[in-house]
Amino acid sequence: MGIFDVFKTKVGEAADKVGDVAGDMKDKVADMAGNAKDKASDMAAGAQDKGSDVADEAQQMVSEGAPVASTGEAAPGVGDDGMTGSIKQNVASGAEKAGQFVDDKTGGKFSDHIDGGVQKAKDALG
Repeated sequence: MGIFDVFKTKVGEAADKVGDVAGDMKDKVADMAGNAKDKASDMAAGAQDKGSDVADEAQQMVSEGAPVASTGEAAPGVGDDGMTGSIKQNVASGAEKAGQFVDDKTGGKFSDHIDGGVQKAKDALG
């Protein structure tokens, strides 16, 4: 057996190993894709079940007398501007806290401007 025959044999064996590894990898990728598809199906089914649960809960709330807005109407308790009083209070409180934070960070240099901006924000809430 000559050197070229040995070389040809070794290259052939290496090619067979590469083919085997490639086949194994193909099988693993196919398994992973199948598992991903199964998980996606399970997640979709879970989301559908959850959506159904939410719809059932909403229907139960309505049947128990919870206030319901008509189409095109704001939810009960909402003012003409579309905001509830508690939201307005939270926004006003946040504006005050932000103003205080900025005032502290600037060392009180711009207190008049900051206070004016906070007041304008609160006035805009109505």
